[in-house]
Order: sequence, then structure tokens, then C-alpha cells
Amino acid sequence: MRSWSIPVGRLFGIEIRIHLTFLFLLVFVWSTAAQDASAAMRGLALVGIVFGSVVLHELGHALVARGSGIPAKGIILLPIGGVTILDEVHAIPDPVNAWKRDIRVAVAGPLVNLCIAAVSALAIVTLLPGFPLMAKPLVHLSALLRSLVWVNVYLGLFNLLPAYPMDGGRALRAMFSRRMDLVHATQRAVRIGQVFSTLFMMVGILIST
Repeated sequence: MRSWSIPVGRLFGIEIRIHLTFLFLLVFVWSTAAQDASAAMRGLALVGIVFGSVVLHELGHALVARGSGIPAKGIILLPIGGVTILDEVHAIPDPVNAWKRDIRVAVAGPLVNLCIAAVSALAIVTLLPGFPLMAKPLVHLSALLRSLVWVNVYLGLFNLLPAYPMDGGRALRAMFSRRMDLVHATQRAVRIGQVFSTLFMMVGILIST
């Protein structure tokens, strides 16, 4: 993945890289609204909101991991989210509390998004009384302030689903690892993730019919 990504800077000493496929997202957003320059700019601004939210999400993982003794190599941003690369080879050994550390690292990202959503919503309703925070669509290029709140709500809650490799699934794997080795804990978490995937597909089919 590093060979297909470009560095864009560092935050808190952690390298931030953008995967080349992310550029396709920018091109797609621009092309869909190219007839209207204002809409195109709002579309790019919405991409920026998603981009920033994902960066902060992954920084949550990286900073908590580093504070727990696991060095963070970098963060790679993709159109569908981000990946935090941890240097687990040089992690400080903690066999007794390793599962607790893994849970802290896993939930750090979603908690960052939920905190952003809560603070943003509070600031909006305080500064703009009567703002339609619950109006539909919740996320749209024509409502960037509302999108800021709901993008982070979606990122936080979606990643907390107990479906590996989502963050909730990683936390679930950590809990399983208390009583079994990591391989079997991962296999059990993956099976649960597959159940969730099947349920989502069934719900999607029912909604679309």
C-alpha cells in the first residue's frame, strides 16, 4: 500500500500518506458537479470533511497506540477510509494487559469521531439556534455544517460494529484473546463479522425491493 501512496506531511510525528485511488474520488466528485462551479466546490469541501474526519479517526488509533507502547509507522488514507500502520514488532511487551491495550487502540478512532460530532452539534445549535440539524439528507454537499456532524456520527458508529476488521471487531477479538490464542480469536471475530455482512446484505435486499 505504501508503494501506491504519496506522503502529504506529518501530524504529531506520524507520516500521513494518501493512496493514489483517493484521487479518483476527487475526480468523481468534481465531474458529477462540473456543470455548476459552486456545487463542485461544495462537493470538494464535503470530500475535505470526510478526509479530515478519517485523518482524525486514524490519529486517534495512532496516538493511543503510541501512548500504549506500540509505535505508529504512518497513516494511509483510502477512498473507503484509512489504515493505521503500527510497528507491532517493536511494541513494548505487555502479555498480561495486551487485550486491554488492543481494545483502547481499537475504540480510540470511533470515539474521536463521536466527540467531533458532539462538539460540532453543540457549537452549531448554540451559534445557530433553530438550525435544521436533523433535516434530510443528513449528509449532502448543500449542507456542509450538518454533514460535518453526521459524517462523524456515521464513521464512529459504523466502525464500532462488532464485525472484524471494523474497530468493534478488533475490540471483540481482543476480548476473545483473553481465553484463546490470537489466531483462534481472530477466526472467531471474522466469523461474527461474516454474520453481520450477511445480515447487512439481507437488509439491503429487503429495503431495495
